[in-house]
Amino acid sequence: MLARYYNAQEIKIASENGFLSRVDTLSWGLNHLDPTPTFTQSPKRTLMAYAQDYVERSDAFYTPQSQSDVVFKNGRVQFDSPVVTPHLENNRVHGRMYEAGNKDHAILILPNWNAEGAIYDYVARSLRWFGLSSLRMSLPYHDLRRPGYMDIADHMVSANLGRTIRSMRQAVLDARVAIAWLKEQGYKKIGLIGVSLGAHVGSIVAAHDPMVDAACLHLNGCNMSDVAWHGIASRHIRKGLQNRIELAELRKIWSLVSADTYCHKFKGRNFPLFTISGYYDAAVLPKLTRDWLETCRSHGMDVTHRIYWCGHYTLASFPFFWMSLYQTGQFLKRHLSP
Repeated sequence: MLARYYNAQEIKIASENGFLSRVDTLSWGLNHLDPTPTFTQSPKRTLMAYAQDYVERSDAFYTPQSQSDVVFKNGRVQFDSPVVTPHLENNRVHGRMYEAGNKDHAILILPNWNAEGAIYDYVARSLRWFGLSSLRMSLPYHDLRRPGYMDIADHMVSANLGRTIRSMRQAVLDARVAIAWLKEQGYKKIGLIGVSLGAHVGSIVAAHDPMVDAACLHLNGCNMSDVAWHGIASRHIRKGLQNRIELAELRKIWSLVSADTYCHKFKGRNFPLFTISGYYDAAVLPKLTRDWLETCRSHGMDVTHRIYWCGHYTLASFPFFWMSLYQTGQFLKRHLSP
C-alpha cells in the first residue's frame, strides 16, 4: 500500500514539472565540449574516447584555470563562471550567504535539479541553529541563471550528451570557485550539502577538492547514465536515447560526469559521508544508491546511511524534511567542529 501511495506521489510531483509529458531528442553535442574533441570517428565513438581521455586527466578537467573575482554584498555572492556558454545569464553564478557568526566552518549547498532557491535558503538559515555558516549556490541554468524562455533547467541534464557534460563540469568548477572563496574568507573547515543532482555534483567536487572536509549527499546514485535511464524524472531523456544508443555506451560517455568514477580519489582520506535515501525512490532507484555506497566504502570512506520510508520528492514533506535537516546539521557540526 505504501509503495503504491509513494509511487503515485512521485508521479504527481514529476508531472507538475512537466517531465513526464516531454520527449527529449538525442544530440551528441560535440560542439559544447571544451577542449573540442578531434573528430576522427563516429560522434558516438568520439565521445567515448573523449570521456576516457579526460577521466584519466580529471584533476585538470575539474580544476578552474583561474580564480574568478567574487562580489559579496548584502548577503549575495556573485562571480563569473569559469565555463563560458552561449547564455549570458548562465555565465554569472549567484549565491546567498548566511553567516552564523564564527569562522570555524562553512557549508556549500548544492540544490536538486529544477529546485527553487527559496527552500534551500530556508535550509541555509536553519543551519545557523547548529552554528554553521552556509552558501547556497545556484546550479547552471537554475534560478537567475536560467534564460527567460526556458521553463525548466533542461540544459543542465538532457539527451544532448555533450551539453550535459559541459553543464556538469561547469557546476563542479563553479562549486570549487565558491569553496576557494569561503577559504579566503577565513573559514577553517568546509562541508558540502547536495541533494539529488546537487549530490551528484557534490560527490565529484569532494573527490577533486581536498579543501572539502565532510559531505552530506542525499538521494544520490552511482552514475548519471543509470539514473537517467531508469528514473521517473528522466523518462523524457530515455525516450530520446533508447533505440539510438545502448545503456552500456551511455555509461562510457557519461563516466566523465559520474559519481562512482571518482570514488577511488577518497582512498586514504577517511572522508566522512552522510547520505539519506528513500525506500520508495522512483527517481534514483535504491539499488543505484546501494551500488554507489558500496563503491564509496570499498575506497575507505566513512559512510553513514539512513533510509527513510519516503520517495524522492517526498523527502521534502513532513516529517522527512525535518528529520533530514536535523540529522544533516548534527552530522556536519560533529565532523567539522574544531
